[in-house]
Amino acid sequence: MKQHHLKYEFVYVFSSKIKKGYGVKQNIDAGTKVKVNDEVVKISISKGPKIVVPELTKMSVSELTEWAIKNKLKLEFKDAYDDTVDEGEIIKTDKNKDDILEQGSVISVTLSRGK
Repeated sequence: MKQHHLKYEFVYVFSSKIKKGYGVKQNIDAGTKVKVNDEVVKISISKGPKIVVPELTKMSVSELTEWAIKNKLKLEFKDAYDDTVDEGEIIKTDKNKDDILEQGSVISVTLSRGK
């Protein structure tokens, strides 16, 4: 479109039917002629399915890992000492229950090293 001097705009939307990175819809029908530098062609691009975060701190590390793989998310682990959380369990994450994520998002997870 750029080489044909057409104005365009990408809008990113969640879609459970269209794979991430692919076009979902456009505001001008295919085959319609537009004038150079006239109308803006708006193209909706899929962000993949909307992922609603569950209560991650209630999960085991293996459950969290399985959920992340299923939803095409990335995990980043760190550890810290904690008097109240048993060793190997999740202390906290940087995502909260009901946050909305898209595929490829990174979740930072802090695991307990015990006392």
